[in-house]
Amino acid sequence: MAYNTSSEVDKVLYAIQEQKHISGALPFVHQPPGLLTFDNARFLNTSNVTCLQPAERDVTEWGDGFPWVAEFLGGMFEPTVQLDYLLAWWKHFYENGLKQTPRTGHAMFIAGDTNAGKTLLSTGLISRTVGGHADASAYLLGEDRFTSHVIRSPIMSVDDTMGATDAKRHTRYSAMVKKVTANRHQMYEEKFVKAGMVEWLGRIVVTCNLDPESLRLLPNVDISIVDKIMLLRCAKREFKFPEPIEMERILSEELPCFCKWLLNWEIPEECQGDVRFGVKPYHDKHLYQASLQTSGSYSFFELLVDFLQDYKAAADAGVTYWEGTATQLVADMRTDERIGSLALGYAPTQAASLLGQLKARGYDLTKVRSSSKRLWRIPFNIEESNE
Repeated sequence: MAYNTSSEVDKVLYAIQEQKHISGALPFVHQPPGLLTFDNARFLNTSNVTCLQPAERDVTEWGDGFPWVAEFLGGMFEPTVQLDYLLAWWKHFYENGLKQTPRTGHAMFIAGDTNAGKTLLSTGLISRTVGGHADASAYLLGEDRFTSHVIRSPIMSVDDTMGATDAKRHTRYSAMVKKVTANRHQMYEEKFVKAGMVEWLGRIVVTCNLDPESLRLLPNVDISIVDKIMLLRCAKREFKFPEPIEMERILSEELPCFCKWLLNWEIPEECQGDVRFGVKPYHDKHLYQASLQTSGSYSFFELLVDFLQDYKAAADAGVTYWEGTATQLVADMRTDERIGSLALGYAPTQAASLLGQLKARGYDLTKVRSSSKRLWRIPFNIEESNE
């Protein structure tokens, strides 16, 4: 005799799917529970993620009901203007999630010294207010195709993970950050469960230290990602953190008041952005330079500077630039005694792409057309860019 071991929920879902009432049961974070329409199909929203409910009483003054949180956040960044951008980003995320009308937002990168409070900010404060987080390190590095654990959470978090050390992995990681941030549609895939596309409008939040290896968690800004990320740098400070039990009590008591203040707070005009992301991106100049140095074009740039120095020494008097096609540039670099072996790793098409990236970043490279050829004119003083 055969026994049916299916649960009542399984039976209901099976009946719904068989009768074609819905296309599937998938999690749509921060969206209304029950039936919803996505891509002209009906789905059962299985997500139970909700934002923290704000305090019932009105809170309009900074620190009213959340003194510890206000002190913690108030000294978090240097320069302090970064706090306004964080709060604007946070309000846009929290308010729309609370109303169950989620919208896209920037990927957030927060870098600072050890014990600066980065992890607490990410997983203790932001995460609590919007409904949780999941470690997305393996997913963003392309090492885990199963996405169920990250798609069910409103925050994909990465905390000082030393994974994207080589150039290939870093490029893949940067591309994933761009893809997740720019694309509302994400694949929900779980072991032994049918995969499906969902609308995910959460955020990527990455925290890292300021040493060169840790800063490789900053994405490659050469791939049209600058408008999709925030780069915030923590101030140097010695902050005394309470014991874990006391910290739990403080956050439980204060975060509802902070959320109420956040809802009442008006985003400053200088932080207001377009309809798509809601707020303007902020890029700390030190972190931006560090992210440039992790990019593929920066390695090529260093090689190009050495080549131009050697070429200038052998050039005729009065010549101030090198000119030719990308193919000619690679050929000339390969014949250079100092850097020739290093230039073997670059193909002409790759060199053309990297030159375009350098030009887009403000370096004084000029495209010159001669009959059917596209030439590049590169000044010997290329290091004097207008970045």
